[in-house]
Amino acid sequence: MKKTLMVVSLLLAIWIPCFVTKTASAKAGITDKRKIRIIDYHGREKEIQLPVNRIILLVGPAALQVFHILNATDKVVGVNNVVRESKYIYPKLHGLPIVSVSGSATQNYEAILSLEPDLVLAAFWADPDLEKILGSVTQVVRFDIGRPLTYSNDVRTLARIVGGMQKAEEFISWYETIVNSLQNKLSGIGKDQYPRVFDYYGNESGLSDGPPFGTYGKMNPWVPPLLKMAGGNSITKNLEGDWIIVDAEWAVEKNPSVIIREIASTMTGEEIIGYNVNNSAALREKYDDMMTRSPFVLSDAVKNERVHFIDCALIQSRWFLALPYLLKWLHPEQFQDLNPQQYHQEYLTRFLKIDYNLQKQGVFTFPQ
Repeated sequence: MKKTLMVVSLLLAIWIPCFVTKTASAKAGITDKRKIRIIDYHGREKEIQLPVNRIILLVGPAALQVFHILNATDKVVGVNNVVRESKYIYPKLHGLPIVSVSGSATQNYEAILSLEPDLVLAAFWADPDLEKILGSVTQVVRFDIGRPLTYSNDVRTLARIVGGMQKAEEFISWYETIVNSLQNKLSGIGKDQYPRVFDYYGNESGLSDGPPFGTYGKMNPWVPPLLKMAGGNSITKNLEGDWIIVDAEWAVEKNPSVIIREIASTMTGEEIIGYNVNNSAALREKYDDMMTRSPFVLSDAVKNERVHFIDCALIQSRWFLALPYLLKWLHPEQFQDLNPQQYHQEYLTRFLKIDYNLQKQGVFTFPQ
């Protein structure tokens, strides 16, 4: 890390004079200069100088999509490798320079500086030294989108930064109407009827099956609230921590009624789920293996064939689209007529404005 800081310091010495001069000249004549205050990912108040027209995104998939919804992708000059999830889902960001590796502290600071950003939006997992290294050159804000309980406010915050509030409100109204309607229907089901559910994403890294299993403790703001909204009684809901691991013996002893297995698009080295995949053969093989050779073979979930695979990007970043699938799996009788694909297709067509036909393309769940 010391060596990295020394290299970056040398780069800053070279870049700062040029960067400041170009930034000042670029902003010359702009009268719409103002500051706004926002609450960042960690709950801290941050001040942002507007306007921002050269943004680097070191964030997760949900924020990248909201930039498309707000029609603000023209303000983005650099991204992390999340855009590789699909050329379909991020069409306007797909060709931009990649300056970071998602989920890690690996940033290419030389590339970042060369793009002369006036704002870097970074997720909590980006390099903890980001502010220390770039703070004297540009604005750095820890900000990401995707947590169900703060999602609407986070979308509005992003619209305050980059513009597009009318588009933000249209999108929020659309998805909140869907969620509220589904929640009203769920309210007729007693909590004593909520099935025991185990949601996990493979091993600790999510790149293989495990055990041990990577899952979510009660402090995680992403998936536990979603499972609760879907009427699930999570077996990990009382465990301490955020992103946690549990061993196979513990999970098997809890005997879940339903198992939700999140699948990463490239967990096997090849894409087996998501927007770039049109064949479910690889998922079927993995599913059959789990049903016959996993630690859960004697669980109620396996015996009653209530094991479901889902694209982890869908459940972690497009949670309002994952919710209908979860409700249909957790409460099949009450939600048997629910068509999750209908909402998914409208989202892609109406808000992302992409030409993608879910009837012919994509694999997001299994069994389908």
